[in-house]
Amino acid sequence: MKIRPKREEDMEDLFHIKKETWLDTYPNEKYGVKYEDIERKFVKRPPKKKSTTKSKTWVVEIDKKIVGFVSIRDKNILGAIYVLPKYQRKGVGEALMEKVLKHCEDSKEVFVKTAVYNQKAINFYKKFGFEIIPNSEETHEGTIKIPTITMKRVKTS
Repeated sequence: MKIRPKREEDMEDLFHIKKETWLDTYPNEKYGVKYEDIERKFVKRPPKKKSTTKSKTWVVEIDKKIVGFVSIRDKNILGAIYVLPKYQRKGVGEALMEKVLKHCEDSKEVFVKTAVYNQKAINFYKKFGFEIIPNSEETHEGTIKIPTITMKRVKTS
């Protein structure tokens, strides 16, 4: 397993990893999130926007194939951690999380948002000391409305 900074030529792989992970994770009948809605979100790759935030992204490769990535913005907001479903529970996510937390070691707090029903992600973040911020529920207002919570990790010492 090799972790390295994202390169421009990785963007197509990252798009497909995000799509496959969303399709595997976010459909939820109770919350009205349909598989078809998520497929539509990924029909074509959106034009690249100039970001106003400072972000950093790392990818993880296994046998020269990108199988996951993590991004952090503004030094303490975990923007995404995605691992292809068939590589989950094999230490890939943990390695990415350790990389990003090392990058954030100067930050007193680190934040992440996840779907309220994504118990797998909630449990994963809790393993790294994140806690749900009470009353932090909101609806992600992208092309698909997904109810989210915010979690926070406070640095001790």
